Amino acid sequence: MTTAVSAEGPLLLYDGVCALCNGAMRTVLKRDPTGAARFAPLQGATAAAVALKSNGGGDPLLAATAEMVAGEIRLMERVGGKPHVLPLEGVFVSRATREVALVLPFMAHGSLYDLLLDAQSPSYRPSVSMNALVRFALQAADGVRGLHEEAVIHRDLACRNLLVRACLRGWMD
Repeated sequence: MTTAVSAEGPLLLYDGVCALCNGAMRTVLKRDPTGAARFAPLQGATAAAVALKSNGGGDPLLAATAEMVAGEIRLMERVGGKPHVLPLEGVFVSRATREVALVLPFMAHGSLYDLLLDAQSPSYRPSVSMNALVRFALQAADGVRGLHEEAVIHRDLACRNLLVRACLRGWMD
């Protein structure tokens, strides 16, 4: 476990995948009647935000960037359970560089743009059936509805942001 200090006091970061760490965290919480103990899994948004902020070194631009990335992670955690909205699988923070990578599901066909574009020509060619295209449109609409339920507006809804699994099921990134 790692400890970070914030305005609210110490925050214990633990490995959310490790059963031993989860058990230790639950034991401490049971024995904390005041609720002073605060925990966050290393794989989540809070740990990523701590790592980003600790790398700032007083640079206001880096601190602002860290806060934007942390906000994006929190947003993805909040809306990732909605139908046809890409779920956040995890967050990786490099120990050496403090760079952050979001871990997302593998999408075998890439984006809908890639699926529709003929690699040999700058023009589109129909590579999927009309029924599949209608399904993509309905799935995209379902994803947008889920975002709107959380008061989120996707400001760049385009084929390049509609990702396609191997089974030709669409997801919004």
